Amino acid sequence: VVTGCQDSSRPSTASTNAAPPAETNFASIPGEFASPAATTQAGAEEAPIGACVKVTGKPWEAGMRPADCGGPDATHRIIQRVTNPDECVSDIDRRFYQNTAAGEWTACLDIYWAFTDCLSITDAGTHRVSCVDQSFPTRVRATKVVLDTSTADMCPEGGYDHPERRFTICTETQK
Repeated sequence: VVTGCQDSSRPSTASTNAAPPAETNFASIPGEFASPAATTQAGAEEAPIGACVKVTGKPWEAGMRPADCGGPDATHRIIQRVTNPDECVSDIDRRFYQNTAAGEWTACLDIYWAFTDCLSITDAGTHRVSCVDQSFPTRVRATKVVLDTSTADMCPEGGYDHPERRFTICTETQK
């Protein structure tokens, strides 16, 4: 388990084996990865670009551990690794900073959305949950990816915009 600090300044289904429609393929979003993808070799083993992770704990006492993309623990994806948190592309969802014997590094993270389930995103953390599990009061489901946009204006209930990388994840809150 890797521990450190994270920044959460960004806003806030039943399982199926069917492939998601193209507009909901959250595993392959054109332009998702920042350029340059890495500006430091420090943290390359702990935070490889494209890997999924489970971020745990509150922002001031966060931990991060590897998770299988598409698995029940994946909450975020590493889209860039830099030395200092302020070097991350401006529209990421979270930052995870480490100062280790191997060097200083920051994993720049986006929320890892999936077609088959929801996320509960609160100050206490992000958890992958069933969209019908009412024991989690806040359940958000990603509905589609909109490319070549800088806002969430086209999303009926809002979403997570990434204006620098020019895509938006439209979301809907589950009731």
